[in-house]
Amino acid sequence: MYLLGEGTEQDVAEGLLWLTRSAMQGDWSARRLLADLYRNGYYGVAKSIEQAERWAFLQKVTEIKMRRRRGSKRVRLDELCLSD
Repeated sequence: MYLLGEGTEQDVAEGLLWLTRSAMQGDWSARRLLADLYRNGYYGVAKSIEQAERWAFLQKVTEIKMRRRRGSKRVRLDELCLSD
């Protein structure tokens, strides 16, 4: 809502803060959205290929982990292990 300015004034920094917190706690859709925001520069977010690739990579690793678990869509970043 902060990114869009819906129900409040638009605040890109606050929107990114909450999306990042959500992504760090395991929300896969927040990781995907962060990758898209940084890749395309939507809603006033400064484009950053480095950040876009970082979040896209973490999303991909999360998808692999979720397939192995066959259940929960939430995988916290501290649960990700590339050797699994």
